[in-house]
Amino acid sequence: MDLENISAVPVIVFVCYLLVEVVKVIFGKYEKVKELLPLISAFAGAVISTVLFSVFPEILPAKSYVSAIIIGLFSGLSATGSNQIWKQLNKIIKQKNEPKKDEWIFGKFKETKWKK
Repeated sequence: MDLENISAVPVIVFVCYLLVEVVKVIFGKYEKVKELLPLISAFAGAVISTVLFSVFPEILPAKSYVSAIIIGLFSGLSATGSNQIWKQLNKIIKQKNEPKKDEWIFGKFKETKWKK
């Protein structure tokens, strides 16, 4: 497997990420759609990689349609994972910037004074 054949995989991940973001904006109020986002992303990755393998077989590190579909599935799931990593990092940063209201000291909550 040559490294130059892997160039299409990050593109598939990026396109799946954008597709999921568009689906979130359009159908964001439906909770069921949010649960299906990883599945939508995996399916989109499989379709994109199959089309790419059909048109430009040299840019994917695949030798058959089955391996192209598997690469697409994992690329779509990688897009979902990268979204979750970004979301968790933002959550950690927000938690560090917020002051604590209460401290746990010797089995009791103690009110802390806010420092200015």
